[in-house]
Amino acid sequence: MGLDMYLYRTAKVPEFTPEDYITVYHYVEEMLNSRNRLAAGGERSATFTESLDLEAGTGLAGANVLQNSIRQNGDPEFMTWYSIFEEVAYWRKANEVHAWFVKTAQGGVDECQLGDPLTKEQLTELRDRAKLVLASRPEINRPFPVATRKAQQSVVGTLTAILQDARSPFGERQAAAVAIAKIEPGLVAKLLLPPQGGFFFGGTDIDEWYYNGMTETYQQLDRVLESTDFETQVVFYQSSW
Repeated sequence: MGLDMYLYRTAKVPEFTPEDYITVYHYVEEMLNSRNRLAAGGERSATFTESLDLEAGTGLAGANVLQNSIRQNGDPEFMTWYSIFEEVAYWRKANEVHAWFVKTAQGGVDECQLGDPLTKEQLTELRDRAKLVLASRPEINRPFPVATRKAQQSVVGTLTAILQDARSPFGERQAAAVAIAKIEPGLVAKLLLPPQGGFFFGGTDIDEWYYNGMTETYQQLDRVLESTDFETQVVFYQSSW
């Protein structure tokens, strides 16, 4: 029970909506899983899989592009299933990352639906935000005094504008994150990836658990960005809770 979070990748089909991908997903599930169309000895029938006409079965033009994306998931010793989706990242109760995806790819609607396709730029920005938050981690940033509260607010305001501008060079954003952390610890996390409460969504404190989650987020997204061809592939976010 609780918040499980996934990034899925599959082939790009021009003009397809998330709902179209789900339609194909369910068709493949019905044909290869529910009907258990396997050859003798428990091996998948390659001939049947390759001849599976996704366009005829779903009525969606272009669906056959997804034939090569059909893959076997799971552990053969326990349970396997077939899907057009490859799981490329997973989080457990990283509610701050979930909140970002809901706002960015799901139009603010949090109903465990498949979100809109994520662009390379969006995933890069999320990865960069995680790195900026890590740069502001308290144990590596010793506070320095600011003369007055008014002066502090002025400095933080200027730095925040740089920090939140995705068009700014990353080096400038990182310097701003470090400087803000020395004035007001924890503020960078609240500005870029604030925790979000929810039913079994995990903790909402900006603590060691939170920063460790940022490390995991940065590493996972870096791998996804490195391994994805955004010209021929699409990446989706979906949660379960």
